Amino acid sequence: MGTQKNRRKSLRAPLYIDASFRLACGTLNRAKIINLSTGGVFIKVDEPVGNKERVIVRFSLPSISKHMQLAGEVVWSRCYLKPKPKCEMVKVLGAKFVNIREKHKRLIKNYILQAIYMEAQVRSLGILLVMGKIRKLPPAYRLRAYDLLINRGHATLNAAVPATTLLHC
Repeated sequence: MGTQKNRRKSLRAPLYIDASFRLACGTLNRAKIINLSTGGVFIKVDEPVGNKERVIVRFSLPSISKHMQLAGEVVWSRCYLKPKPKCEMVKVLGAKFVNIREKHKRLIKNYILQAIYMEAQVRSLGILLVMGKIRKLPPAYRLRAYDLLINRGHATLNAAVPATTLLHC
């Protein structure tokens, strides 16, 4: 199998917020934005929407109180059955923004960069916390713990310390 080229042209960030969108015919629908980029949006919707439908998406970013209304065009839409936790039909769509204003593009870009930075901070602080706890272990346990961490849970050393013992320290 060949690798599929990533068709996305801009960074995107996960976002799970309430939104609404209006179809060209005037119908207003509720939605949840799943992720967002300066180029478009991935939305969970209540009713299926056809490809190439024109939409107006209305939402506000968590850090901004003003609502944005952005015009878009549905690029793809899907319905699938989600078996767990309860059996339900899920409807999602991807829409590209059309004629997005620079100020909206800048607000979205800043939000995405902030979200990516925060995720990196959480990850780096998480590893620092783990490393700090490992440093406090007795030397015999410490080497085994580093080995487990580096190899993502798969120990390669023949240490006498069982991995389960490390979890309880």
